[in-house]
Amino acid sequence: MIKKEAISHRYAKAFFLEAKEKGRIDENRNYLFLLSKIMKESRSLVKVLLHPMLSREEKESIVRKAIKDPSPEFLSFILLLTSRGRLNFLPLIFSFFERLVDIEKKRIRTHLTLAYKPDDSLLELLRNKLMDFFGCDVIIILEIDEKVLGGGILKIGSKVIDGSILGHLDRLKRRIIWRR
Repeated sequence: MIKKEAISHRYAKAFFLEAKEKGRIDENRNYLFLLSKIMKESRSLVKVLLHPMLSREEKESIVRKAIKDPSPEFLSFILLLTSRGRLNFLPLIFSFFERLVDIEKKRIRTHLTLAYKPDDSLLELLRNKLMDFFGCDVIIILEIDEKVLGGGILKIGSKVIDGSILGHLDRLKRRIIWRR
């Protein structure tokens, strides 16, 4: 797994630098996202693109049908991954690419888990507080999970702030068991 991650990171970084040089970071990020999504939904596409009997032109035609008007660097990148048998790494490559885009644009992603969908003003208030604290743009990825009961769980990188009722109950349970 580490080898796959290292390889994916190298491909993501190389493609990111190419996209940055061409001034098409966001455009290529969207292409990567779209093709990753298509591949997750249709594993047969990966099998077809990795098929050794298909020519480069046929594979290019398939990618062009899946992605409308891809950038030249994106098309070359996908064909490179295909020729090297690394197309199945694309979801991981996308993940690393997105991290590089976030670093470039000075933003962080946070994952917020709540028991219910909050109103937009509450999310905006939290986003503004996080932006003030971190001094950069913040993207909140919201997840609704009724199991947290109330409160919320905020994940920022490897840090987890658990302010959920479920988290409080779990900590209370551990303290009671520990004292026995």
